[in-house]
Amino acid sequence: MDEIKFYHKEWPERTYYLRGSRVFLSADGQEGNSIYYIAADIEHNFQTGIWVKVEDEKEQEEVKKSEAIISDGRSSTYYDLELPSWLVARILDRHADGRAYIKTEELITTTFSSDFDLGNAFKSLVRLWGTFNGAGKAGNSLDYEKNKIEYSLDKLKQRFERKEEV
Repeated sequence: MDEIKFYHKEWPERTYYLRGSRVFLSADGQEGNSIYYIAADIEHNFQTGIWVKVEDEKEQEEVKKSEAIISDGRSSTYYDLELPSWLVARILDRHADGRAYIKTEELITTTFSSDFDLGNAFKSLVRLWGTFNGAGKAGNSLDYEKNKIEYSLDKLKQRFERKEEV
């Protein structure tokens, strides 16, 4: 089976592998979490530049160095969350049905590339917001969500530190 090595434009420090319809995140050469994509999403992600094929390792290193945005304390583009056209269409369909919304899982897929730890931290924030507003998960508490977020952040820190050791 052919394998395509690529990186996500938002996270050029990560290397992904496309094998058929599965995308694998590789951490230190180990096969990591995977997710299935439909062919149209794979094609869209390469056509729009969300995913960039790695033709040259040096090119990916240059992108890593050049992608940082210098902030002046005002609104910055790193807060812009680009939505793929399939998701915009889905939101517009929901709007036509009377309610426009984005699912947490859709935001995690498109914004965090389905990253497990980032997704868990984000879901905790969504649940906490619901708890603060009198809805959300039954029996939920600030301490429960704080523990979930800290756990996920510790896992992210460990991954970042491993990357720095290489």
